[in-house]
Amino acid sequence: MSTLPRINPKPASSSVPSSVPHLPKDDSVASGPEELTPVARLMNGASDSGFQNAVLLSSVKDVVDTATQLSPYLGAVGAVGSVGLMATSAHKILRAGSTEKRLEAVSNFVWGAQGAGLLLDQFAPMGHWVGVAAACCGVAGGVIEMGLGAVSIARGLEMKKPVTSRLGLIDLMAGACWVAGSVGVSPTLTTAGFLALTLGGKAYRYHDGLEAEIHRVIEKTSAHSPDRTGSS
Repeated sequence: MSTLPRINPKPASSSVPSSVPHLPKDDSVASGPEELTPVARLMNGASDSGFQNAVLLSSVKDVVDTATQLSPYLGAVGAVGSVGLMATSAHKILRAGSTEKRLEAVSNFVWGAQGAGLLLDQFAPMGHWVGVAAACCGVAGGVIEMGLGAVSIARGLEMKKPVTSRLGLIDLMAGACWVAGSVGVSPTLTTAGFLALTLGGKAYRYHDGLEAEIHRVIEKTSAHSPDRTGSS
């Protein structure tokens, strides 16, 4: 599988997923001293979500056969996403205010590392060790993802918040797909599962805010409709 790692995930040899997962979570980190350089400010404020989407996009070619001609372009997108995800995640690992946030950042980092390794192995082969290292990153990231999902499930049950438990279950299943794909178990199927879980998790995570925004736009448009303005 090529570029995928939450989830949320999920690019290269054709036998393992490029980057398989981590469902996007709140990327906030503990506040610290004022950054002194533009680069530090950029890293501190950057969101992993955009880089995650780039890695996911480059993995579509592993699932859709018609994307063959777009493979080089999707690979380039995945390369940018992988490097960017590693950079922002490394910064957040150092500044995370809790163990859970640090683990989320580590999961994102190995996702990016796996994607970069698989793309390097695909377009500039450097030996068998690159694919092995990428697979190890995938297994490590998937295990972390599953652990974070289990924690979310337990927290949701304890706090009686079904949404939290459902999101945790999505993370858990996405992590399982990540691990399975990284070791070569039905790469196309596991990548497709990871893509579906990751994109579905994103939609579910933000559906309330999106629905509210859609209603706000509709109400604003209705308030300026010709019928209303004409009758006033």
